[in-house]
Amino acid sequence: MAIFDYLGIDSATLVGLSHGAYVATAFAAEHPEKVNKLIICNLRAGRYGDAETFGRWHRKLTGEGLEAFAMDVIATATGQTFQTQHAKLIQMMARAVAARNSVAALAKQMEAMRTYPPASEPAARVKAPALVLTGGEDRVVPAGDAFILADRMRARLLRIPHAGHSLPIEAPEAFNAAILTFLRPST
Repeated sequence: MAIFDYLGIDSATLVGLSHGAYVATAFAAEHPEKVNKLIICNLRAGRYGDAETFGRWHRKLTGEGLEAFAMDVIATATGQTFQTQHAKLIQMMARAVAARNSVAALAKQMEAMRTYPPASEPAARVKAPALVLTGGEDRVVPAGDAFILADRMRARLLRIPHAGHSLPIEAPEAFNAAILTFLRPST
């Protein structure tokens, strides 16, 4: 809210991916007057801490370090189609994640995320028109979660096949097209 006030923004369209989608959804639920439209991508409907993948990432981070954590995250967060076409890029992305983060900061973020209520709770309070995007190859978020969230928000739902959890990277054209279509004024 402070950033809106500081920048003099009355309201905006929010777009969030994964954890950012949770933050955007919670903000839209708490400050409906500030959100014109909401676009969320690959968001869990349940608790982060309940996910087996999340637990494995936390163990990798705290037990094996940043590089092992980053490689597991990137390998899990990208779909099979992307991995087949961009194997070298996966390694570069993992190195970049490891280079720009710290074990302590990521561990604290993950511990905080474990305390979040399920995303379906704030989603039920979203008033703004919403779009829920999901990847057909997402191995981080269960396939049914997008349906749950879209139902809670009375949102449009779009599944992008051949993409995993990292939609903007894996399917940028489809991702951008979905957003631009949603943002077009209704006639």
